[in-house]
Amino acid sequence: MRFLLRLAETTPADLSGDDYENRVAVMEAVGADLIEQVLTYLKQGPNLRVRFNVD
Repeated sequence: MRFLLRLAETTPADLSGDDYENRVAVMEAVGADLIEQVLTYLKQGPNLRVRFNVD
């Protein structure tokens, strides 16, 4: 999980603010950034697969 936060250049504190609307906006931005980075990575090798394990 920390890897994803580093990849998105954010911290747990950024995702746990008191303001619900701001917290949701930050999470949506993080999600969009992660998707963009993963898609860029996958375009480099179309046969690559990504698997997340959060145990």
